[in-house]
Amino acid sequence: MRRTLLRGLSTNGTSNATKNDTSSIPTTAAPSLQTLGLSTSTIAVIAAGAVLFLVVIVVVVVVVRRRRTVHDKTATTSTDRHPLSSALSSLTHPSPSLAALDWRDLDLVRIDMAPLPLTHRLASSSLYVGTLRGEPVVIKSVSHPSHVQALIDEIHFMAHLQSSKVVSLVGAVWSSSRPATLQAIVEYMNLGSLADYLAATSRTAFPWSAKIACAVNVADALFAMHAQDTIHRDLNSATVLVDSVKGAKVAGFRASKRVVFGDCLTAKVGSLRWMAPEMLLLKEYSSAVDLFSFGVLLSELDTHQLPYADAMGSTGQPISDDGIARRVIYDHLRPSFRADCPDWFVSLAMQCMADDPTQRPTALQVMFTLKAKLAEGSFFV
Repeated sequence: MRRTLLRGLSTNGTSNATKNDTSSIPTTAAPSLQTLGLSTSTIAVIAAGAVLFLVVIVVVVVVVRRRRTVHDKTATTSTDRHPLSSALSSLTHPSPSLAALDWRDLDLVRIDMAPLPLTHRLASSSLYVGTLRGEPVVIKSVSHPSHVQALIDEIHFMAHLQSSKVVSLVGAVWSSSRPATLQAIVEYMNLGSLADYLAATSRTAFPWSAKIACAVNVADALFAMHAQDTIHRDLNSATVLVDSVKGAKVAGFRASKRVVFGDCLTAKVGSLRWMAPEMLLLKEYSSAVDLFSFGVLLSELDTHQLPYADAMGSTGQPISDDGIARRVIYDHLRPSFRADCPDWFVSLAMQCMADDPTQRPTALQVMFTLKAKLAEGSFFV
């Protein structure tokens, strides 16, 4: 039986295969959608759904990519603004980018102890009163990690500034593993800023002898700074501190600049109401800008008011700081003095506020004039 079947396959199959090789392979037609029982309308619905699904996928991909791009740009901008990474903002984990901090020679003034506890906050969000070895001190910290380098620079500046009429640096404290804990420990002045003192004190309670002594100390500090090729650039009643025993001392050195021979200074820094015209115009300037600010400060000693407090616009409203700056430049506006202010005092202030910086007296000349009047005791002559 098996031989018969094989014989039949060998004779019939071979002859047919020689006629057409493909005829021996059965072909099965691929089933169409119609043969599966799907109508034309159903096919259309399925196709539309597929297209809609693809559109949704494309939209999701585009949105995700755009969000990533915006995030990357934001991160890049933040990094470009300051070398500290965003990880430092937690104040707990140091970032590898801390190597970018220039610590200068702060180790020379470092106090080997943990950062001091911050107790009584002063007017500024970064200033506190604390205690060091039983003595009151002012503690200046950073309100944001990105300000660490600025505080380092300020501490370095104060450490190298030699003058008894400048608020002295006691030292610096920080944790090596957390540089954002940096604190500047500064001399404590028990009456606070001159601005606060003037606002809280009547003119009769602050006699002219004390006012001139205050002005002498400020001029003395400016003389020492200028002799050391340094410009304060932000002298005003808020950056002058007063003490019932030590008198007045100059502080606030964040904007201060040590001038190297050949430097061309044009940056506008400081407070507008005390700013010299050449600085407002972004022109090259010198230490004479401090003398202009000093002249404005003299008006505060006389009036106990903010400079230009009586300056009004056409509508009778106080002029903004920007408006005052424009009038200082173009209308030669200067702060006013009271009618009973000594004439020589007004004259000295106006010389300091001369439009031409070369016509302003030096800090040494101002100091001699004030000391002479203080020695005479005749303040209204």
